[in-house]
Formats: sequence, structure tokens, C-alpha cells
Amino acid sequence: MIPQSSFQPDYRKMDFPVSMDSGHAPQQWHWHEEFEIIMCVKSSFILGLDFQFYTLKAEELVMIPGRYMHCLLNTEDAELFSIKFSHKLLRNSPEELRVFLSQNNLSLFWQEKDKQYIRKIVREIREEFLARQPGWQSAIAAQLYAFQSYSVRHLPQIVDSPLLGTRRASHKIHEILLYVAAHYKEERFSVRDCARHFNFNSNYFSALFSQSTGVTFQKYLSSLRLREFEHLLLATDDPVTEICGRAGFSSVKTLNRQFRAMWNMTPTEYRRRNREHRPRADAPETGGQSATPGPPSQ
Repeated sequence: MIPQSSFQPDYRKMDFPVSMDSGHAPQQWHWHEEFEIIMCVKSSFILGLDFQFYTLKAEELVMIPGRYMHCLLNTEDAELFSIKFSHKLLRNSPEELRVFLSQNNLSLFWQEKDKQYIRKIVREIREEFLARQPGWQSAIAAQLYAFQSYSVRHLPQIVDSPLLGTRRASHKIHEILLYVAAHYKEERFSVRDCARHFNFNSNYFSALFSQSTGVTFQKYLSSLRLREFEHLLLATDDPVTEICGRAGFSSVKTLNRQFRAMWNMTPTEYRRRNREHRPRADAPETGGQSATPGPPSQ
């Protein structure tokens, strides 16, 4: 079963169900109820979408309807920007947009004029969200309606299937990622275990994984554990030594080394700093921002 994302705010508790995020942390396969627009700002990353894989470079976009499987890989050098919003903001016909986006949601297949228009909407939403001047919520809602109508009216209805085919990764990789998502919290889970499960030689399996995803198996596994640990760190009061094992780390020493490499501080300091400025994950929502931050920009 595909896990719903652990890092999403509860949109049902939000007065204005829109959130934004900037960062470069990878994400395992997941889904959420909300629509999401992701734009690559710098470098490139690998997008897994409905078990196919695509490379999105700077200025490319993807629009993800609710309940659509996706993951982000090889994001370390990339700068990403995403907007998530509830279907509650599209009261007229959200299903019209959901059905359309499930068939055509990658800017790789759009004309340049269409890319420019959608980029403009995304940037204006971002500016309104950050500035929060009087009327900002109405301004964002208006932009989302413009996004909906333009997408359905002007974006191409049929994608170029030969181009689509050239961007597909190994047919086996989606099964591997699902298996990793189910077992990464186990302390002894390793590349050998995964290779053995799929009847691969460890060296061949490692090469296949790196070629298909753009990142080594160990790096991908560590990133999932770090994100799980970060979530537990901010969502609970449990000691680091306890949640370390629950996130899949075999030792606190290994955790501290990897955590410091990503966030440039200890877990204790990270918890203290973020709780000084952000609400607890179990606290009532007071705005549209996500309660769980990503790593700082490098």
C-alpha cells in the first residue's frame, strides 16, 4: 500500500487550505488529497509519477491531482517550489480539473506560451502568500481559478507518446521503491536485503537503482530515514535515543553525523529552534503554512 505523506498539514483544520514549500529533500512514494503544483527553480530532479519517471529541469512544472502517486528523487542539487491547495478552493468543478490533470500534467509536453502563463500564476501565488497583504487570500483563490480555467481550455489534450516513452525508467524500479517504503524503518534493512528480495546480485541491483533514480540506494534510504526522524523530532517529545530507532537508524552516532550533514546542527538544537518559531504538529492550525519544515537552503 502506498503511504499517505507524513509531512502534510491537515487541510481540514485550515481556514484557508493552501500551503507552500521550498527545498530539495527527496520524498518517497506518497499521495495526498490536495492538488499540488511543483516547479523546478534550479538544476533538475527526477519525478516519479504514477510509476513512470521523468527528469524536470529548471522552469519545468508538474501539476499533480489529489490521490495521485508521486515521489521526488535526486533532488539534492535542485531547488524546488511547490504549492498545495485543497479542492475546497475550487468549489465549482474541481473534478473537471482532477480528470484533466490525470492525463496531462507535465510541462515537458506544453508549448512555451503555456509554460510561461502557468509559471506566472505560480510566481504570483508565491508572492501573495509571502507578502500576505490585505486581500491575499482572495488574490490566491482568483489565481487558482485562473489556473484551472486556463489548464482545461488551453493545455494540449494528447501527450506525445514517443517522448513519453523515452523518459520511462526500468519497469522494475517502482516495485523496488514500494518495497523500500515498506521497510526503510527497519534498522537492519539494507541494499543486500532489497536485492535478495528481487533476486538480484547486490552489485547489479545497486547499479540498476542508481541508473533508474539518479541517486545511490544508501543515499535514498538515508534520506527517507532522516525525513522520518525529522517528523518524529518535531511531532513528539520523545527523546532522540528513542525515535532514532523508530526512524530506522541503528545508532545515535550515525544519526547525528547524517543529521548534521543535512541541517548543520544537532537534532536537539533543530527541535528547539523550530519549536520557537513554528506550531507543534498537534497544535491547532493558525494559517496556511506547513507545520513541518524542510531542510534549510544550501
